[in-house]
Amino acid sequence: MTNVSVLVVTPANARVDRVDLSGATEWSDHALQLATYTCPHCKSPAEFSTSTLRKAESYEGSPLGAEWHGQCNEVRPLGVWEWSLDHRCCGCGCPVRIVFAAGSEFAMGSHAHRLVDVVEMATCSRSGSTAELRSNTSLERTRER
Repeated sequence: MTNVSVLVVTPANARVDRVDLSGATEWSDHALQLATYTCPHCKSPAEFSTSTLRKAESYEGSPLGAEWHGQCNEVRPLGVWEWSLDHRCCGCGCPVRIVFAAGSEFAMGSHAHRLVDVVEMATCSRSGSTAELRSNTSLERTRER
């Protein structure tokens, strides 16, 4: 179980080196599209691809448990055509949620992915870092309901 106290929401472009991943480019150029998340607590990188995001679209709940899933949904509910990729940082083990959305459609039933937000713990005792992350209070989202 994850003992989560305070979660912060950060725009994905502040933590991930690329926010648009296109399956169409992978298909046409035969080149894997990767994105790298960098943990703000320990600076460890974590790579994922469009394939990882496609798999995450079918997940129900969170592999990190119901408590993490519920608290993430309280601070950053998923909108229509949004999903989450939950994982633990490979460096410090802190939980992370990357929220992503469907981008433009490039073939029937196939779409690109756009990384939207990252949900993280404000402090991570596992990393040894004492810095506290701050939530982006100006973050506003318009969602279909």
